[in-house]
Amino acid sequence: MGIAELFEKHPCKADIISPNAAAELLGVDLMELESLTTERCPERNLPVIILWGRKFYRRSDVTWWKAEQLAAHPGAAERKEIADLFSRADHAEHNPRYQDYALACALRAEARGRLHTWSKRYPAEWTEERAAELRVAAEHSRDLAAGARVYDCDGSLSEDDRERRAAEFEAEAEKLEALAAEMK
Repeated sequence: MGIAELFEKHPCKADIISPNAAAELLGVDLMELESLTTERCPERNLPVIILWGRKFYRRSDVTWWKAEQLAAHPGAAERKEIADLFSRADHAEHNPRYQDYALACALRAEARGRLHTWSKRYPAEWTEERAAELRVAAEHSRDLAAGARVYDCDGSLSEDDRERRAAEFEAEAEKLEALAAEMK
């Protein structure tokens, strides 16, 4: 018996949807959908139905989960739309087959305007997002400090010069981490 026959006999066949349909309904890609169904945090995960070794979802579970997430994070849907605008702008600018710089500028301007409005409407989420960006920048600066200690492309830097550069990167990382901690 194949999956089509199994669906025909299943009492709630209209409620069972494929991973692609679930991802589209949630507005995420398949990788993000997979991360939602991991077993790290079962009370917040999206339930999965395994039939014949393949994953399926119930539409009712997906819509319930989406409503729960929107209730927990009210600005998340709007922020995702803004991120999608930025992504579309990057795609329009850097697509090798169809480069449209004017469209990229228009999309980016719209995204910036909506992001500014969103940041005023949801200040707590905005500060949390900015703090996370600062922590990522601090981590990058620490990586640069580690590389500065050992890398010298032409051999012109002395050991003291390399340590001085590493100390500058470390100081920048500490400053960024302090700013992130201040935002909480």
